Amino acid sequence: MLRCARCRLMWLDPQPAPESLPALYAGYCAPVQPKPQTLARSLWQSARRGVLAAAYGYRERAGAAESCFWHLVSAALPVKDVIGGTVQFVDGSRKGRLLDVGCGSGEFLATMKSLGWTVEGVEFNPEAARLAREAGGAPVFAGSLEDARLEDSSFDVVTLHHVIEHLPDPARTLAECRRILKDGGRIHILTPNADSLGLRIFRRHWQALEVPRHLRIYSSESIRKILAPAGFEIRILRSTPRSAWLAWTASRWLSRNDRLDRPVSSGLWTAFEGLLFHCVEHLLCLFRDCGEEILAVGVVKKT
Repeated sequence: MLRCARCRLMWLDPQPAPESLPALYAGYCAPVQPKPQTLARSLWQSARRGVLAAAYGYRERAGAAESCFWHLVSAALPVKDVIGGTVQFVDGSRKGRLLDVGCGSGEFLATMKSLGWTVEGVEFNPEAARLAREAGGAPVFAGSLEDARLEDSSFDVVTLHHVIEHLPDPARTLAECRRILKDGGRIHILTPNADSLGLRIFRRHWQALEVPRHLRIYSSESIRKILAPAGFEIRILRSTPRSAWLAWTASRWLSRNDRLDRPVSSGLWTAFEGLLFHCVEHLLCLFRDCGEEILAVGVVKKT
């Protein structure tokens, strides 16, 4: 991949031909599998309810004591961003219509529907779109956002979770997002960070490079350069270490095996390294944008 010395954007050169893109996603999504209810999962669910209530406005999901406890815990431990990522950092105090672009197999749609949002999805992969309809019980259009021909000013929130790095024409998609958002509507983008600590350490083995599916890897500055011209007022633009543990364990696997064609088996030592890496990156993110992902939130002003 090449890199711009000024805005730090990375891009694949040469780019895949547009007609070859569908073949890159064969078998890319799998059905959402139910998870067994273990003690660890029960603890995670309690933490999630409490942090979502305390920090993200989903107060109907937790009692006052649970919310207060996890609010204190999240102030001391790097869990706020990890849990915020499960709702793509979407504030729950004012719910409405939410569109997930690139919704995959529908796990996020099902999550947000359970939290009170009216959800729809768009998914380029037809098989993944079918799985998403089955998992979330929500309308999902199979194809591009532009081909969906959604109504003007019809959504309160549009989310793109690890999507913009796949797009051949991101400016066109962002313009379409602006068109379908209501006045005051928000776009939430999560994407790999070209200035991440993981990339500095692992280089070509950094798991988020994902060549050739990832056409671009963005920095904070390069995200700013495409969001603002598309008509969005940027409210949040920062890196987040929320996926640092996964980045470490998957990248370590890649560095040893040179491919990621089956589930990562990290081992206890690598898992511990990943936890330590997450804590270090969490602290470094207080001073620089070195988290594994970029979080960008933009607001549409039409009047």
